[in-house]
Amino acid sequence: MDHFTTWLLHGIFLQSLARDFLGERLQREANHAVAQLEQDQTAVPTALDSVSQGYQVFHHLYVLRFNGSVSASDPQWQQQLAPLLDESGDALIDVNRGTQHMLVYRRHFEWQGTQGVLLVGEDFSQVESGLATLHWWVGGIAAVLLGMLIILNMLAVNRGLIPLWQLRQQLEALRSGKRDRLSLVAPSELDELVDQLNWFMDDIDLRLKRSRESVANLSPH
Repeated sequence: MDHFTTWLLHGIFLQSLARDFLGERLQREANHAVAQLEQDQTAVPTALDSVSQGYQVFHHLYVLRFNGSVSASDPQWQQQLAPLLDESGDALIDVNRGTQHMLVYRRHFEWQGTQGVLLVGEDFSQVESGLATLHWWVGGIAAVLLGMLIILNMLAVNRGLIPLWQLRQQLEALRSGKRDRLSLVAPSELDELVDQLNWFMDDIDLRLKRSRESVANLSPH
């Protein structure tokens, strides 16, 4: 259960890290686009065209509202993202449409005394798909390594129990009279136990021998 929870947290961490990274990149590039607009001394349509061409090349989506005019790289998204243009504050926003997940950064700016809003977005679905693949690969590799670790532990435990099984067999042989001493290659932890048992068997043999001698001495010649 702990490993499954760790795996789930790993997926959440990956997605959060990717979202933060992409969000920071969108923010930097929105700031760069605004800086280009603020430095441009040409007419507004020319500046808008310049930004439009740049973001059609490098991004999946942009929406720019300036001086009452709205331009977008994808008209299908323009209507859905229009409410974001009316909200205040710069922010990173998640926008979902069907199975598509768009990450959009909103940037307010001022150019030649006129307020404007720039939305820069990128399809996060592709990133999520790649992260999901990576996440499953990590889970699969971790499961294989965990399985190998369990197998190795079981082999190590079984190998460690071999001396105990041998000791059990030899004790049964002692009880049945098939052997009179223990002869066991055992870990150092069992050496004292084996020595004690052998000493105990030697002591019993010695007492039996003395008893026989005593009985022989008492018997009539």
